[in-house]
Amino acid sequence: MEQSLYNKLKTDLGLSDAVNEYIEVLVRKLESESLSEEEFQEIATKYDIKVNDISVNDATSKIRRYYIVSTYQIQENFLISLNDYLNRYAKEYRERKDGESMLKYLCYRLLDMQKVKDESYLYYLICDYYRLVRNYVVHVEDERKIDNAYLAVKERSADISDKFPKLIAPNDVGKIGFEDFVLYSRSLKKLAQKLLYELQYDLDKIAKSIDLKKYSKQANSPDHIRSSIKFELQINFRLNSEEINYVVEKIIKEI
Repeated sequence: MEQSLYNKLKTDLGLSDAVNEYIEVLVRKLESESLSEEEFQEIATKYDIKVNDISVNDATSKIRRYYIVSTYQIQENFLISLNDYLNRYAKEYRERKDGESMLKYLCYRLLDMQKVKDESYLYYLICDYYRLVRNYVVHVEDERKIDNAYLAVKERSADISDKFPKLIAPNDVGKIGFEDFVLYSRSLKKLAQKLLYELQYDLDKIAKSIDLKKYSKQANSPDHIRSSIKFELQINFRLNSEEINYVVEKIIKEI
């Protein structure tokens, strides 16, 4: 099932990325034409669109910030789904603290966040920085938090360049560009993989989650039941053979 969480994340990001890339092409086309405000207003009038008093530069800057907003929403949807999944199937680690972002909570729940030089921590820093950028765009965020997060990410510039050599990012909140969005999207996928890989299942929770009714009619065929349950577990959970056997035998006792 954890694979389905990641697949949905990839699908959602794929659609969002495609839309943002499409918009970026149009933005760059606009920028390449170096239109004056008057010329731009003439084009808007042609399509019967009223454009408020905002410069082209300000508009394109805000458009690129909203790439971050769309990616953040996908991140939050994934994290909420992952948290629900953990509560249903995984071992408990610690309670979420008041005011703690879902990103920080789940990273501390699943990853060894003391290892600040790890890849996982790098991806966390990147995603957390853009989370704060999103808050700045949509709400009012303490700029000191953003500045501190930006400095933390910039300290890992060499690592970022090594993993994403073609990207000129991250950038300061006032200079967010298309490549920031690319860095965010790619880092989010990497971080999601790390989180799901470190997931530790509570085998008793998994056993309780299995619908016994569909196996009750096969009570006289224990070997067939074992085979069917094993197949279901292999499809839905990343368990080794010993863990699968434990769950199977626990379920068999309940049938």
